[in-house]
Amino acid sequence: MDEKLVEKSMQIIISSGEARDFCMKALEQAEEGNYEKAAELHAEAKNAESFP
Repeated sequence: MDEKLVEKSMQIIISSGEARDFCMKALEQAEEGNYEKAAELHAEAKNAESFP
């Protein structure tokens, strides 16, 4: 298998996992009424989705 393809695939998987974690934390904060923190975590999730 092409090494670059494997590397990009792994980057996508890792970025997706990080984005999911931030989203889950954002939801927890929103449930607790911490909307500013939830918004910050949501922004982090969007940044985690960006990969080279």
